[in-house]
Amino acid sequence: MNCILFRNKEEFLHLDFKDARATHIKKYLKPKDGDEIFVGIINEKISKAKIFIKESFYFFELLETQIKTPALKNIEVAIAITRPQIAQSILFEAACLGVKKLTFYAAEKSDASYAQSSLYTEDYKKYLIQGAEQACTCFIPEIEIAKDLESYLKTRETKKDELLFAPDNYEYESFLKESEKTAKKISLILGAERGFNAKERDLLREHNFKLVSLGDRVLRTDTAFIFSIALLS
Repeated sequence: MNCILFRNKEEFLHLDFKDARATHIKKYLKPKDGDEIFVGIINEKISKAKIFIKESFYFFELLETQIKTPALKNIEVAIAITRPQIAQSILFEAACLGVKKLTFYAAEKSDASYAQSSLYTEDYKKYLIQGAEQACTCFIPEIEIAKDLESYLKTRETKKDELLFAPDNYEYESFLKESEKTAKKISLILGAERGFNAKERDLLREHNFKLVSLGDRVLRTDTAFIFSIALLS
């Protein structure tokens, strides 16, 4: 963690030693009374604060110094529901890299059991917060769940000057290039671990998504996600 994030101001007035954030502070920062660290309120701001140690909790005194944190990039990603371990990595990196919105959808080739994981209904936020803390930012992506790719495509609104890409190993038209990051908004759709099927490719083309290649290697879903965002951001 390069900063410690809280949901509201009241929360950091009493950070119990049992809290995972307190455990991290004690193990890695090893603070003394009056030491300064970065703390933030989710989706608000990051500031310097003095930390004070009590018998069973920490509390923080905010200082005037505010840290400029980068805004979320105008990049939205829809990605097929994947195994929870991979989704954890995607959530962490989405916040770390500054993706604006992340939608998970049930793909034709998705394993239906993955969607039953609590990660997609309750636990996802902690991975977003961990990614933001790594990047020293207070902003986290918006998360949505879509029934399937068709439902997602029907409800999304395409903006003017938006670039639309869908990485695909088999029927791509061109390569995803770094120069394409100059667009005002970029939307990216990634398929299931075994890729898109014919119906999904037809849907993507109908909605003006361009099938693109990330290179001649088959990448794991989270690796393809990170590589795509790195190129586009």
